[in-house]
Amino acid sequence: MKYKCFLFAFLFMLSFTSYAEQKNLTEEMLTVTDKNGNEFYLYMNKNEVIEKLGEPDKISFTTNYPNDKYNIVAIEYSEGIVFNYRKGFEKIFLLEISKPIFYISSSKIKVSMNLKEVQNIYGEQYSSSKVYITSEIDNTKILRIVYETNDQKIISNDIDPEDKEGCTYSVQFFFDNNTKKLILFQLFADFGVWQRILFLVMPVD
Repeated sequence: MKYKCFLFAFLFMLSFTSYAEQKNLTEEMLTVTDKNGNEFYLYMNKNEVIEKLGEPDKISFTTNYPNDKYNIVAIEYSEGIVFNYRKGFEKIFLLEISKPIFYISSSKIKVSMNLKEVQNIYGEQYSSSKVYITSEIDNTKILRIVYETNDQKIISNDIDPEDKEGCTYSVQFFFDNNTKKLILFQLFADFGVWQRILFLVMPVD
């Protein structure tokens, strides 16, 4: 089954269903690294991404938002990573990883690892968890677990102070609910409900 870009970004909008105290996240637990040692993180500039990975293989963008600077641009690399930013700001607020050449944290969590391996690093208590049925054809079920933080020491200082106070960083892991194998994960900077709504207009091939 081919998982489409932005499918899980859309799912993020849906309700959180369970809450519990979780292990504190660190910057290292919110940093993606590739096989060449390049690091990627929330609120880095999109030009930094291109400097490290070259020109993207695909670019998608929204046109529905009245003020074009708020429309979302997605730059996608065939190696298995997608970055999202707003046209007028060019700071990455979403990273999506779907192939195992990219990993997160020094423990090198990557696609194809299992739920227990993730729990060993991030803990068994989540900010939220939810099981989704993602296909009407085969009723494939996806388990999403989310760890989040609004620790101001971790949130980028490049964010406007008023926005920074209300910003939440999260790492979201998506597993096949049957095998408990990791199929995709995301880093997400959430500035409020309005930004989640923008995902509704993202094109999906």
